[in-house]
Amino acid sequence: MGKNNKWINKEDLLEALDNIILDIELGSSLKKALDKHGVNSKLFYECRANKHTYKNDDGEEVQLETPDIEKRYALACVLRADALFEEMLDIADQGENDSYIDKKTGKKKTDWDVLGRSRLRVDVRKWMLAKTRPERYGEAQLLKIGDHEGNQFKGSIFPMDILNVPGNDSTAKAKGSKEEDESNSGEPGSW
Repeated sequence: MGKNNKWINKEDLLEALDNIILDIELGSSLKKALDKHGVNSKLFYECRANKHTYKNDDGEEVQLETPDIEKRYALACVLRADALFEEMLDIADQGENDSYIDKKTGKKKTDWDVLGRSRLRVDVRKWMLAKTRPERYGEAQLLKIGDHEGNQFKGSIFPMDILNVPGNDSTAKAKGSKEEDESNSGEPGSW
């Protein structure tokens, strides 16, 4: 059993799992939260999959019931992303260590190591947010649609366009009328 020998009863383990989820919600990584509470990753993933067993008072192997741990972990990851976003703003606003007074000259100098480290911390968080929550924190991508001859689609793509709802003038835009082509600059938002 190795590292998990301390989990004698299920109440202690369930409490540790609750604390791990709470730490993740507050912005901690899974590894840090597991290390802090003495739970190894194998045990955590067994609990998430409802496959962890323990010995009850009678010495029988019993499956630990953790039906909501997967949903709670997923929600904690969403909340962690929001916490990381707030942390990114704090890092960017921190400026007290960005400069120092040179002891030899007495002049104020920029500490490029501190600035570089702050930039790295922000960039790593931006990358992580863009990968884990692209719908909220990813960079917006403009999709241009055209046919094989290079003609671009002019207009919006909404269900009412596809259904040709009467009174919707976007179907005329989709056809690319000449007057529409002249008034459309091709910039996003001008469609």
